[in-house]
Amino acid sequence: MLSWRIILGLLALLIAWVLVKQAKLVFKFNAWMRDYVFSDQVILFSGKRVAILLLVLGVISLFSGVEQISRVQSLRPRIAAKIFNQAQKDFLAGDYDKVIQKCNELLKSDPANLPVLELLASTYLSIKQKEKAMECLRKILFINPNYHIDRGPLVKILHRMKGRKH
Repeated sequence: MLSWRIILGLLALLIAWVLVKQAKLVFKFNAWMRDYVFSDQVILFSGKRVAILLLVLGVISLFSGVEQISRVQSLRPRIAAKIFNQAQKDFLAGDYDKVIQKCNELLKSDPANLPVLELLASTYLSIKQKEKAMECLRKILFINPNYHIDRGPLVKILHRMKGRKH
C-alpha cells in the first residue's frame, strides 16, 4: 500500500516534469484557471453557494451541539491506569513536569477522575503552586464532598477549605 508521502512525492515529481518539459501545457492550464475558476462570474455564483453551505453547516452544528463536533475520545481503563501508575512513579522521582502532563492528559479523558486530581494537587503543592493545588481540591470537593484524601499536606488544606480545623 502506498503511503501518502510517496503519493505526494510522485505528484511533486509529475508537477516538476510538467513545468520543465511541457511549458505550453502550463500556459493552457493557467488560461483555463483564469477563465473558469477565477473569473468574476464564477466567483460571484460560487460565493453565494459557499455562503449557503456555511449557513447550513452553522445551523446543523448549532442544533447538534458543539460538544458532538469536538468530542474527546476517552482512554481505555487499562491504558489510563498505566498512565496514572507512571505519573505516580514520576511524582516519587520528582519529575513534576511529566506528572502534570500525564494528569492533564488523563483529565481530558475523564475530568471527574478524583485520584488524578489528588495527584495533580500534590504535584502543584510540591512545586509551590498552592493556588493551582487548591483549584484541584475545589474540583474534588465539587465532584465528591466526602472524598477521602490520604496525603498529609493536602489533608490540611482540604480541612481548611471545608471549614474544619486540623
